[in-house]
Amino acid sequence: MDFLKDVEKALPVLADGGLILFPADEWWAMGCDATNPNAAYKLLATGIQYAHPHLHMLVAEEKDILRFVPMPGIKIYDYLAGADKPSYAIYENVSGIAPVLLLENDSMAIRKTESRFCHNLLKRFRRPIMSIAASLPHTNPPGYFSDIPEELLKQADYAVQYRRSLKLINRPSSVVHWHIDGTISIYLS
Repeated sequence: MDFLKDVEKALPVLADGGLILFPADEWWAMGCDATNPNAAYKLLATGIQYAHPHLHMLVAEEKDILRFVPMPGIKIYDYLAGADKPSYAIYENVSGIAPVLLLENDSMAIRKTESRFCHNLLKRFRRPIMSIAASLPHTNPPGYFSDIPEELLKQADYAVQYRRSLKLINRPSSVVHWHIDGTISIYLS
């Protein structure tokens, strides 16, 4: 696999509370260890817009969600399994991550990655990665590495080399909100 060197270089940066720029499922993203409060504060201080679903936690497997969400409800897994487009799920009462990252009702958008690079990184890191589009407010998420604003490049502790010259597909996603009462709401981003 042509991204293993990047994984090896990103792992110690994440473990030390640093920020990485990486090709996520749909766009270039900035990320950090979702469980590290210092890393979370560093991510939020970059000036990136902080909102669902652009800020979301990446996990490698569906079962990883169970570590952070009490009784997530089978309906949401059924919906996500049948979704024909990338989907985020917003869960309430999330725990085990840096509290500063949680929004109203201790909610967080969580996504099982579809990216081979991200999957490998998450499996090796063994912790979730907080991911957010590497763009400033009122700008589109970057499809090309070259679209990342210079001020964000300067704040990253490591920028992945893998896929820098390729355009990532920035396609509309479904956002599914699993409410604590067991109901779900579906939105498009």
